[in-house]
Amino acid sequence: MPKKCNVFGCRGNYRCEPYTKVVQFPSDEDERDRWIDAMPNERSSLLQLKQIYACYHHFDCEWVTVKGNKRPSQLPSIFPGVPKSCLKQVSSTPRSTSSSAEVRARNEDFRNNALDQLGDFDSFCTVIQQPLSKNHLIIHDGDDVYMSKTDAQGRSVVQFLHLQHVKSPFGFLFLKCVQKNGKEIPKSYFSKAGFLQKNSLISKWSQFNSILTSIPEYEFKDTDYVKSALEELSRMCCSELPHYQFLYAQLGLLLTAPKARRFDRNLYVLAAELHNISPAAYRMLRKSELQPQQRLVDILFDEVKLTETLRYSGGHVVGYAQNRSGDAEVLATHALVIEVVCHFGGPKYILRIHPVAKLNSDQLKGILLEALAAVSNAGGTTISCICDNCNTNVSVYAKSGGAGRVFIDILNSHTFLVYDYVHLFKNIRKHWITVPHKELAFTKDGKSHIARWKDIEALYIEDRKNCIRLTKIIYTAVYPKPLQRQSVPLVCQIFNDKTVAALLTLKYMLSISEGTIVFVKLITDWFHLMNVIDRFSGINTRDECRQPWTKNCTSFKKLDETCDVISSCAWPGGPGRTQKLTKQTAYAFVLSTRANVQAAELLLTHHNFSYVLPGVFADEALEKFFGQARQRSAGNFYIEVVDIKAAAETKNLRAILKYNSTPQPHSDVPCTCSIHIEEDQFDITIVETEDLVQSNDTIKHKVIFIAGYLERKFRTNISTAEAEDDDDNLTDSEFLTNLNKGGLTVPLISTVHFVHSAYKLFVNCNLHCCRAHLSQALSRIDSAMSIIQGACVTLSNILLKSFVLDNSDKERQLGCLRRKEKLSSQN
Repeated sequence: MPKKCNVFGCRGNYRCEPYTKVVQFPSDEDERDRWIDAMPNERSSLLQLKQIYACYHHFDCEWVTVKGNKRPSQLPSIFPGVPKSCLKQVSSTPRSTSSSAEVRARNEDFRNNALDQLGDFDSFCTVIQQPLSKNHLIIHDGDDVYMSKTDAQGRSVVQFLHLQHVKSPFGFLFLKCVQKNGKEIPKSYFSKAGFLQKNSLISKWSQFNSILTSIPEYEFKDTDYVKSALEELSRMCCSELPHYQFLYAQLGLLLTAPKARRFDRNLYVLAAELHNISPAAYRMLRKSELQPQQRLVDILFDEVKLTETLRYSGGHVVGYAQNRSGDAEVLATHALVIEVVCHFGGPKYILRIHPVAKLNSDQLKGILLEALAAVSNAGGTTISCICDNCNTNVSVYAKSGGAGRVFIDILNSHTFLVYDYVHLFKNIRKHWITVPHKELAFTKDGKSHIARWKDIEALYIEDRKNCIRLTKIIYTAVYPKPLQRQSVPLVCQIFNDKTVAALLTLKYMLSISEGTIVFVKLITDWFHLMNVIDRFSGINTRDECRQPWTKNCTSFKKLDETCDVISSCAWPGGPGRTQKLTKQTAYAFVLSTRANVQAAELLLTHHNFSYVLPGVFADEALEKFFGQARQRSAGNFYIEVVDIKAAAETKNLRAILKYNSTPQPHSDVPCTCSIHIEEDQFDITIVETEDLVQSNDTIKHKVIFIAGYLERKFRTNISTAEAEDDDDNLTDSEFLTNLNKGGLTVPLISTVHFVHSAYKLFVNCNLHCCRAHLSQALSRIDSAMSIIQGACVTLSNILLKSFVLDNSDKERQLGCLRRKEKLSSQN
């Protein structure tokens, strides 16, 4: 709380008064008595106070620095409103020993200071009219003075001041507002420069002139524009709208200190634009487009384990397997995710998410070919398809021509079908510890070797005895559980440069086999060659194995030699695998490594790449996406399909915003689709519809559900004459009773016939057209509902989107009632 002035009649720092600086009386008793005697107050009233304060306006003297603080050199002498006859005559200071020149200079300063005072309000208004009348327009309205300056042509106001007459012992002229080019300048700018008092009062001509000259020199900052926007928003009458509240809160955060904000300034501005402008804001973002080299992509696909459950999300019930067309009630056990990754710094986009259960190779091949066609239609070129080497993926590659470079008919070009090298990296350690006796036999440079896992175990046991470890190996890396075998960091602890150095150091002490050292170093170098994800990682680590791939680099030769060694370690087939890797893993290792080299050479020669980062030939991006989805499910390993869809939508939205990939409407392009339907294709009678209602066909409930929706929404649009013949309701049942709740109604038989005819027409004719042409075709059906244009358009949307026929939330909720009716009819 500010200290109040104790001078008689002064209201400095009192409530509802502007803030002013005060000076504390000295602690020395003699000097304190001299200050008290100079005050117009009664001496007894001041002696009762422990601390006495006086505003700095009561001092008309020089200020000196004492112990880092500025204090007046003389006693308080200015007491407005107090007659001079009531003031006490007190000697201010001891007789000065200054020279006559100093006295004359001091007297001159006193005279100048007296001339610099504004005087009274009327004299101020009279004086400013004369020197400023040429460039300024001055309006005197009671206690307010408005000063404006226009440009040379007199078309716009470049400066504006609003001064107000106030009654205060510290001055009479209050600066209320200063504007430059229509924007307000904060008064703190003038206070920091010393042109304005902290209470916004002007008491001297020098202050007033300094303010006028400093206005053109002021440059607005970003915070000034934000404050201007907040003031505009505060004057709006829509303060209750959520859009307004969101924008006002986001702009207000821009004025806080940078350390107090969680996000940066640009992100808040972007969030405000997106929230208020919606899809149109996408066109306001970066106008960047994909470069030709960024249109060369890899397609990654993998499955993630799901929790078998149903969830209501986005108006639909999700959780059913999409690949089980014969049985729609099967819950999805896995989610097949297909991601597109650009080779040269482009976006990463989740192309498809398919909830599946017991996915076979034929179904997976069809989904993969669909993804390849989608990338090709979007203007991209698929370089490689990457997945792990599970049995289903191996079968898909075999049916497509085998792993390696194959010709894809739908693309009319070649594509590399390869396996994820990170997954192969894990499989090598896995097969090494699962083979009998944990030994692998291989040949290198014509010499046979045997890699023994017991050497790794002996190294770990010896290394953990010392306080200074030679390796990074921990217990779970040597003795992993089944789930820990999938951990890449644990595998990297085995195949590591420190592990190789430790094996060489303790070779004779622990009787370590030469084959173990050779094999660990071989796989370590291979992983370093393949896992280059940064252009400068080789320079930082001083390892030539981690250099990007370029033309005629030595990495290609080293990788080819590694493939020859792994080929000698492959099991030829038959039961009882001993001292060998599985044939499937060794086959995938060799083909994928050599196919990646061929793909890199293709990029370097035909697409003018200066270098290739081989780390892109892995599904690490897909595994990272799975990790983000698991985080949405509280870190659970088994996630739900809604979590993975939400993670995909978030990731795709960021890619769309970054590269401005939102589709632009083409209203000027005419529709080219057409429908040719014969009259006999409308021959679906009421009798056929009644037979459908009485049957056990699963499509019955879907047709009735859609008809009930149309009945509830459009029945009031049918005239009484047209509806006279449509008074036959369906036979009541438990299904229809529950259907009559929640915004639906039991439909008439004519409405069911309308939906039944439209469904048969759409399915049998295999129509692929726009909504306008399909709704026009549905209007030709002989039904009272067909004359309503809105009903035809709504039914067209339902048929084209299939959100009711296949994924209706209401229809899923009533599934238990359908099964109950089916069981009761059978009994």
